[in-house]
Amino acid sequence: MRNETLERWDVVWSDVQTFDAKALEAAVSDVFAGLEREHGSLIVSEKPRTDGKGQKLPAVVRWGGKQSERSEIARAPLTAKLVSMFPHWYGRGRWYVGNETFGGCFCHGLPIALVSGPASGAKWVVSEVLAMLSALQQWAPHIDRVEHCGNRAERAVLAHDATIAMIDVMIDSNWISESWYGFVDDGVRWMLQAATGLSPNEPPIRNVASASFAFSSWTSPSSSQKNSFADSIAALLER
Repeated sequence: MRNETLERWDVVWSDVQTFDAKALEAAVSDVFAGLEREHGSLIVSEKPRTDGKGQKLPAVVRWGGKQSERSEIARAPLTAKLVSMFPHWYGRGRWYVGNETFGGCFCHGLPIALVSGPASGAKWVVSEVLAMLSALQQWAPHIDRVEHCGNRAERAVLAHDATIAMIDVMIDSNWISESWYGFVDDGVRWMLQAATGLSPNEPPIRNVASASFAFSSWTSPSSSQKNSFADSIAALLER
């Protein structure tokens, strides 16, 4: 999924630096507690469901007397709370909890966590946010070096190395799931924006796309593919 609404790196990094895990856990727990007060307790259905091939499906629960997926009931209020707490990056395209790249599945992981109550669900959300923040924190020093390098040729070399490092952060953390490389594209766009002062949503920065270098889901790119993509990013800073 293309992300056309990235904020500047400085405001994204400001959100990361001011992150308070305890405050997040308390705020999300309040959201889930409010849902329990409104809809009643969460109870897993006694009858497990299966598809036509005998595969087990996500648990159906009774919440407020109606069968529904807990995650769908919780999605809107949870999203609103997280956007209010992290306005510069959360919910921007692929950056949201339960995206299956940085953590668990929203439709499976959250319902399982919520069975034990709001506090358990809040801890699950915090772990998801921390996984995304970890990538941003690991990318930050690479972005900083490129941003503050005044020599054009040296900056291009740093950008090449930073791009490889951003890819490796995702790979080393086993974050090679559906469209994992899109996060790398966002990181590179933040780096280019920080280095040039241009908007991350305007050409040529907006047009960064590692998929055109044969990056794909569930597969680590070869050294050649990584280097080719990194070369293309460095070239943008040599102009």
